[in-house]
Amino acid sequence: MLAEDTGEDREMNRYPRWWLLLIPIAGVVLFVIWWRRCQAQRERAANTPVEFTIPIDDNETEVTTHFSRHEGEADAETPAAPCEENTPDDMTEIEGIGPKISRVLAEEGITTFAQLAATEVGELERILRAAGIRLAYPETWPEQAELAAQGQWELLAALQAQLYRGRRI
Repeated sequence: MLAEDTGEDREMNRYPRWWLLLIPIAGVVLFVIWWRRCQAQRERAANTPVEFTIPIDDNETEVTTHFSRHEGEADAETPAAPCEENTPDDMTEIEGIGPKISRVLAEEGITTFAQLAATEVGELERILRAAGIRLAYPETWPEQAELAAQGQWELLAALQAQLYRGRRI
C-alpha cells in the first residue's frame, strides 16, 4: 500500500538543496585567492633587487642599488631633514609597528628611533603585554630603529624586505 501524499513532502522537495554547496565552495575559493596573494607578496619581498656593501670602517655605507619602500617616495639619495632631539619619529616606519603600538610606545616615553633602539626586546615585550597586545613581535624593532636613527634608509628597506610583521621570513 502506498502512503497518502500529505503535501508536506512535496513542499520540502520543491526547493533543491544544491545551493548549500555554494557556501563551502566560496570559502575555498576565497582562501585560495588570499593564499596566492600572500605568496606573491612574500616572493616580491624576497626578490627585491637590493644590493649594498658595508665597508670595514663604520663611517660610510656605500649603497649600489636604491630601494624605496613606498611608491612615489622621494629618491633614496635625498638627505633627510635634520631633526631635533625631542621631535617624535614616526614609529610606523618600523616593520611590525602600527598606529596602536606606536601610541603604546609613546605612552611609555619611547618616541624616537634612538630610544627604541636602546630599549631591550624583553622590555618591549613587557610593555606590549601590559597594554594587552599579544600579536606583536618586537625581536627586530631595535635593529630597525638603529638603522632609522642613523638615517640608513636603504639598509632599513633591505632589512624590511626580509621581514613579515616584524619577523624574519
